[in-house]
Amino acid sequence: MDSVIIPTDLSGDIVFYLPFPLQVTSLREVDKIIFFSYPAQTFATYENGILICADPANMGKKKDPTPTGLFFTNWKAEETTSTFNDEWELKWNFNIENKKGIGFHQYELPDYPASHSCMRLQEKDAEFLYQWVLADDENIKYKGTPAVIFRSYNFDKTLTAAH
Repeated sequence: MDSVIIPTDLSGDIVFYLPFPLQVTSLREVDKIIFFSYPAQTFATYENGILICADPANMGKKKDPTPTGLFFTNWKAEETTSTFNDEWELKWNFNIENKKGIGFHQYELPDYPASHSCMRLQEKDAEFLYQWVLADDENIKYKGTPAVIFRSYNFDKTLTAAH
C-alpha cells in the first residue's frame, strides 16, 4: 500500500485494479463503513462487506497530517466554512473529529497529500457519501458511520518511475 503499480493492459474490469478487496466477509454485519488509505491516497466504502465505491482521496500534508485510527461521523453540513481558513467553502462535509475540525468533504485533489488534516474527495464522491451515511436530515443516527484511516504516508520517500 505504499506504491502504485500501473498495468500496461487495462482491458479488464477496473475493479480488479483497485487497492481494496471487492468483498470483506468479516464486514457482513456492518451496514456501512468507509476506509481511507493514507499511502495510496484513496478511499473505499462497503455495505455489508461488499465494495460499493473506491476512488482517489487526498489527505493531510506533512505539517498537518491526517490522524489514523477508527472514527465515527458525528456532524454534517451540505456546505460549511473551514475552521482552518474562513475563505474555504467545504461542500458535502462530514466531521469525524470535532475538537480538531477533521472530516471529509469535497475539495481539489492534487497528486500528493496537501490538506490541513481532512480527507478531500471529488465532488461526486463527497455528495454520494453525504447521502449514503447513516443520517436523518442534519442528525447522525447512533454513533455515526465508522471511518477507518489507516497506515502512514512516507513524506520523505522520493517518487521513482518503475522500469
